Amino acid sequence: MKQRGLTTALVSLFVVASFLTGTLLPVFAADQRTGAGESGAPLGPDGAGAVPFIVEGFEQGVGDWTLQSKAGDGDGSVSLEYGSYTSGGGDGAGSGYASWGSAPNGGYGGTSDAAGGHSVRIAPGGEGGWRFASLKQIPVATGDRLELRGWIRRQGSGSTTLTATGCDAQGNAVAWKVEAPVIEGEKAWTPVVAPVVIPPGVAFVQAQLAGEGGGVTWLDDLCLVPVMAPRRNPAMPAEARLENAAIAVSVHTGDITLSVADKRTGQTWRQRPLRSDFILLDVQRGNSILLALRDRVTGQDTLATIRLVGDRPEFTVTLSGDGTMASPVSFPHPFVSAPGTQLVLPRGEGVLYPVDEPSLPAMRLPAYSGEGLTMPFWGITDGDRGLMTLLETPDDSAAQIERIDGMLAVSPQWDPQKGRLGYSRRLRYVLFDKGGFVAMAKRYRDQVREAGRWVSLEEKIRLNPMAGKLIGAASVWYTGKGDRDVARDMKDARMDKVLWNHDDSGGQVPLKPETVEDIQALGYLAGRYDVFHRAIDPEQASLLEGGLDPRWPQSAWPDGLVTGADGNWVRGWKAKGQGGGWIDGAIVNDEEALTIARWRIPSAVEKAAYGAWLIDGATSLPWQEDYSPRHPMTRSQSRQQRINLLKVAADECKRVTGSVSAHDAAAPVVHYFEGAMSVAKDSVDEQRRIPLWELVYHDSVLSYWHREEGNNSRPDQWLKRDRLNILYGTPPLYTLSREAWETGKKNIVESDQQVSAVAAKVGTAEMTDFRYLTPDRSVQQSVFANGVTVTVNFGSSPYQIDRWTELPPMGYRVVETQEAGQ
Repeated sequence: MKQRGLTTALVSLFVVASFLTGTLLPVFAADQRTGAGESGAPLGPDGAGAVPFIVEGFEQGVGDWTLQSKAGDGDGSVSLEYGSYTSGGGDGAGSGYASWGSAPNGGYGGTSDAAGGHSVRIAPGGEGGWRFASLKQIPVATGDRLELRGWIRRQGSGSTTLTATGCDAQGNAVAWKVEAPVIEGEKAWTPVVAPVVIPPGVAFVQAQLAGEGGGVTWLDDLCLVPVMAPRRNPAMPAEARLENAAIAVSVHTGDITLSVADKRTGQTWRQRPLRSDFILLDVQRGNSILLALRDRVTGQDTLATIRLVGDRPEFTVTLSGDGTMASPVSFPHPFVSAPGTQLVLPRGEGVLYPVDEPSLPAMRLPAYSGEGLTMPFWGITDGDRGLMTLLETPDDSAAQIERIDGMLAVSPQWDPQKGRLGYSRRLRYVLFDKGGFVAMAKRYRDQVREAGRWVSLEEKIRLNPMAGKLIGAASVWYTGKGDRDVARDMKDARMDKVLWNHDDSGGQVPLKPETVEDIQALGYLAGRYDVFHRAIDPEQASLLEGGLDPRWPQSAWPDGLVTGADGNWVRGWKAKGQGGGWIDGAIVNDEEALTIARWRIPSAVEKAAYGAWLIDGATSLPWQEDYSPRHPMTRSQSRQQRINLLKVAADECKRVTGSVSAHDAAAPVVHYFEGAMSVAKDSVDEQRRIPLWELVYHDSVLSYWHREEGNNSRPDQWLKRDRLNILYGTPPLYTLSREAWETGKKNIVESDQQVSAVAAKVGTAEMTDFRYLTPDRSVQQSVFANGVTVTVNFGSSPYQIDRWTELPPMGYRVVETQEAGQ
C-alpha cells in the first residue's frame, strides 16, 4: 500500500480550540512534528518531513527482520510467500485456503491501492515463545501517538500478537510494551489495531510479532505510524499556581501532582504518584488551570480544569472529553498521609483508620453501591485539621485504597461509561483548619442540601403518617411459627413500638393476611421483605438447596437480564446448591425490575395490609451497565430506576420503606436502612467506627444493624451493640424464634427499653456533634439538635463526668437541656 493513502487515513487533526485559548493555541492547533535531524519541517499531507515510520508490505523481503526463539528450540523458518490478504491466492504451505479475502475499504488507506502481492510466513521452532522483530528503531518523544496495525493469519495451535517495545536514548530496552489483541488458534486473515502512546523514558520504538506455542503465522502490511495529534510542549513551566485568601494550589508538571497550602494553618498537603494513567501535554493558567492530558493506553486526549471556589478553602478538578476509555483511570493522584493521622471513610456507618494500620488491605470501594462507599467522600485528618475529597459525579467512580511508604492513601478512580469518558467527571477538595471528621460530615450535609436532595424524617412522616411508628421502634426478625402470639407477648411486655419482619426464606411460609392485620392492630409495623433483581437459570433450579425462592422474578429469564459487553448475561450473585456447591445467579435489568415491582407490590398490599416494605438489592447491588439492545442502560440510568423502584413502595403505595445497605442516593426516598449501623468487620470496634452517616442523615433516615448481626446475635457483643445504638440514637434489631423469645425475653425487653427510649427521644433530631472525651477514645459523646447529649463509657475503668457523676464501665448517661423542654 502506498504511503500517501495510508498516512492520509491515519492522520486526524486534534482540535483543541474548543477548550484551550490564548498562548496554547499555536502548540495544540498545528502539529510541529519534525523528522530526525530536521528542524522546523512540518508534517506534510504525504508524510514528508515526518518522524520515520514503518509501512511494511514485505515486498522487498525480510532482510531487516529477525526471528528468535525464547526457549532455545531453534529459530524456525521465515519465508516470503506470494499472496496477501488483498490479492488472494494460495500459500506455499498448502493450507487449503483458496482465497484470503479483501481488505475493508480497499486496505488501511481507504483507497484501491494494492498492498502488494506478498506476505511473510513464520514457522517458529518448537512450542515455546518466539518473536519476529523489526530492526528499525523509530525516534519518538514523550506523549507521541502512534498506531500499530497489521493483518494476521494463523494455522495450527498457539497464539500471536503484534507488539511495540521501547528503548531509552542510549538504546537500552525499557520495561514497556503495547500489545494488540491476541490472535489464537486457527484464524483467517484478521486485522489487528492497537494505539501506542509514548511514555516518559522511551526514545525509540520497535515493532514485533510475538507468539507462544506452535503453528504457522502469516503477517502482512505491518504498520507503526504516527497519528497527527498535539505533541507535548517541552517548554512547559515546572509549576502552575492559583491562590485565594484561604489556600494556594500548585500543579507540578513533572509528575502531574498537586500540592495545596492552607494559609490559615500553614500546613501544605502534597500528592504522590502511585500510577500514571495520563501524560501531561501542556498547561495553561488563567482564572483556572487547564491541563491537556493524554491517556497512556488509548491515546485519547482529556482536559483537566482546576478551579478555586471563591475565597473558600476549596477547589474543584474536572475531567472533560469524549474519548474511549479502556479501563478505570486514576486522577488526580492521592494526597500523602502522615503518621498520627487517620483515614476517614464512609464505609457502612463510618470508619476511622490510623493511616499506619497494617491490617487493612488494598481495596476498591465503588461509589455506586452501598457495599462500597455509603457517601461519596473520604478524608484525612489529624483529629482537627483535615483534607476531604468529595466525588461530585459518583455514578461511575470509586475510591482506590493503597499505600505510600506504608501509609494508607486513597485515589479517586473514574470508571468508563460504556467504554467512554461519556460526561465531565468532577471532584472537590475541601480543607479544614478544625473539626476533623465531624466538620467533613457537616460539609457533605451542606452539599446534599444545596443539591436539593435533603428530605427530613419529619417531612417523610408528614407525607406518610405511618412512618411515625418507626421512631423508636425495634426491628424484629422472627423465624418459625407463632408470630401473632409472640408479638402480643411483646406488646404486653411493654415493647410498644416494633417493626415486625417474618423470615420466610428457606421455604418457610409467608405470613397469612389475618396475621399481618393482627400485628398491625397492635400498633406495630408488619414488614415484608422483597427482592426484584435476582433470577436463576431455570435449568439449574432443581439443583438449588432450598428450591426456587418465589420472590425471584423468574419471568425476567432470559430477555430481562442485564447483559455484559460480551453479550452474555451478567453473573452477580450465587445461590447455594445441593451438596454445598454454589450456582451463579443473574441480575435482572432495572427497567424489568421496576415493571415487576409496579404490579407485585400493589397486588401484595391488596392481599395483606403490610405497613412496611424492605427491598433488597436496590442499594446493595452496584448500579449496572446493560448492553442488551432490548434495554440498554448506563449506571446513572440504573441508579434512577432503583430510586423509582423504591418510590413504588414509598410514594405510590404509601408503605414505610427500607433498603438493605445504606446509600445516600436513596436517602431522600426511604425511611430506614437495614445494615446502616454495620461497618464490615469493625462493626463493634468503638476505636475505629464513627457515626459519619448519623452526622449527615440521622434526622433523615433511620439506621438498623443488619439482621445477621443484630443486637442479640452474639451474646458477647450484645451490650456493646446496645451502647452503640444509644450513643448514635438509633433503634435496636433482634433476631428471634419462639424459643429464643421465651428464653431471652427478660434481656430483650430490658435491652429494648434502654435503647429504644433514647432512639425515641432523638429520632427526628440532627446529630450536631460527636466527641472523644478521653485520649484512648473509650469515652464518647454525641450531641443532638433537640438538646440531648449522650455519653457512653466503653472503657474498663469508671469515668468522672463531673464532681457529682461517675460513669461506670459500659455505662451511659443521657442529659436533656432546658432547650429540650425538661
